[in-house]
Amino acid sequence: MRHAPCRSRRAAVLATVAVLALAGCGSDDGDEPKQGSRPVGGSSTASDPTTDVAPDADLPLTGDVELLDAGSAPRRVVLLQVEEGHTETTTIEMTATTTTAGQELTLPMTVPFTTTVSAVSDTAVDAEVVYGQPTVEPGDLPADAVAQAQASVELLDGTTATVSYAPNGTVLTSEVEVSPDAPDLVSRLLDNISSLGYASLAAFPDEEVGVGARWRATTTFTVGGVEQSVVSTYRLTALSDDGYELAMTGRSTTTPGDTVGGKVLEGSGTARGTLVGRTGLVSPLTSQGSGRGRTVVEVGGQRVETSYRTTSRLTTR
Repeated sequence: MRHAPCRSRRAAVLATVAVLALAGCGSDDGDEPKQGSRPVGGSSTASDPTTDVAPDADLPLTGDVELLDAGSAPRRVVLLQVEEGHTETTTIEMTATTTTAGQELTLPMTVPFTTTVSAVSDTAVDAEVVYGQPTVEPGDLPADAVAQAQASVELLDGTTATVSYAPNGTVLTSEVEVSPDAPDLVSRLLDNISSLGYASLAAFPDEEVGVGARWRATTTFTVGGVEQSVVSTYRLTALSDDGYELAMTGRSTTTPGDTVGGKVLEGSGTARGTLVGRTGLVSPLTSQGSGRGRTVVEVGGQRVETSYRTTSRLTTR
């Protein structure tokens, strides 16, 4: 009986951290990333006792983009317009509030990363993404829970991902290495947070579009070892020679499966946001969004339902 509250709190903290991976858009001005301060392959400082070795992470991949309405004239094809060597710094600021077994927890967090374009061709834009040290704010978490969350996400600092984008912004391939010394639980949470920056990107159709255009894209990624699928619908609200503005709505579903925290039985969510982009940037110039949803996980033979709310902001410079 004495262990039940501790286990409930731990599950709630892990759920809160995992929810951050679904935040989508997000952030404000923040400190620049400290590249390489915790390089891949270094020893883990996490306090979690799990010892299984995690596989390399799979970042979100964009499926087919389906044009629903081309919008009004004038129209043009929206493409990434960046050169080799281009560097930009993005900061994602997000807050997740989860409710599990009647216990509500709020966790604010900031994640910085730097994107450097390594190669540009007619068919792809290749980039290297280096993550800085995430910062977890106290929110309403108890001190021990804040320390646990901070220890988990700090392993992201210095991690490098390689990503290949199609000219229209869809993610073709992606790869990020996880330290072989990282406990499975920590590295999977790390994978979740890694997906944040990519979830906020806009994938455009190959066709010409104008103001009022609508299209649909599907993004798949892994959260805690379980596959998530997000179907996003975009509406083009403004278009210029070098930029655009979008409104987005999304609906996510979770494929049932086993995780280190329990067996996921079901999960779903919705999100909406706005995004301002420049064709000379890989990430959005600014974006903000919100989401809500629920997951049901079987832990120790018991069903644990978690509902969540997220808000997020993103800025690139």
